[in-house]
Amino acid sequence: MSTADFLNSSEGLVDAEGVDRCFPCPKDVTTNRFLVCLSEGTGEASITYQGSGNGGRDQDAIHMARLSRFTNADGEVMIDALLQDEVERQFQNKLRAHGRAVKAVRQFCVRWGLTKMWTFTFKTAQWDKKQVKAYMNAFLMRWRVLNGGKPFPYLYILELHDGGHGYHVHVAVPGGMFTDFFQLRRVWGHGRIRFDENNRHSGESRNDARRLATYLSKYLAKDLNDDHCKGEHRYEPAQGFDLQTKRRWFATFRDAENFLRFGVDGERFVQIWSDYEIDSWPGPPTWLYRSD
Repeated sequence: MSTADFLNSSEGLVDAEGVDRCFPCPKDVTTNRFLVCLSEGTGEASITYQGSGNGGRDQDAIHMARLSRFTNADGEVMIDALLQDEVERQFQNKLRAHGRAVKAVRQFCVRWGLTKMWTFTFKTAQWDKKQVKAYMNAFLMRWRVLNGGKPFPYLYILELHDGGHGYHVHVAVPGGMFTDFFQLRRVWGHGRIRFDENNRHSGESRNDARRLATYLSKYLAKDLNDDHCKGEHRYEPAQGFDLQTKRRWFATFRDAENFLRFGVDGERFVQIWSDYEIDSWPGPPTWLYRSD
């Protein structure tokens, strides 16, 4: 039985192992629906099964419930265990933030056809992130003015280079964008520029952009161990090139999947992942789709 048939049949409430998949808690299931999130122009979409409920939370109760796990028989808080748990919680938060950044970079590159990369270096080692970003933002503004003032999509990521060389900047730009390399070097003026014409080209623009995004994401991973400050952007995209997400609700999984497969102009989505692949999945039932 297919996933869709399983969910839409009378047997869809309990899976082969006897685990309640669709209705994990005793709520009014008549209001539960399947939510499709479609990231427009990226060839990426998801289906999640959304439960009912008002979403309200008693923060004091949540805090006391968490603290109770670190209280001994005498009612004393075990500080060492609590601190160790807090360190692990912060690390997991950092991993989740990293995952969101990787997804955002991938979708931005795909949506705006970024398949070329420029790498900007400095004659004198630069260690100040804010100063490096100021140099890069000033360059991009001048470059836009010299090219008629028309905005263009780009995304850049800082890399703290090994060997005492300070920061480099990797900039992703559209594959079809004409570049006067001599003028580009003159406008930069702080050091050398390496031009990667992206030998990963396969003739499939979306996959080219995904490959470049994967390459850029390794620098995001390095940032996990660097002096990244909370709230600081891990990447800088061009302003005015926002990503749009379309949301649609459906009563059945079959309707939701049929919308992705046949109802989106120019796209042919296929399922690439579901939460069944991960034991003890903590979130709602989820399916991911991609269109090339």
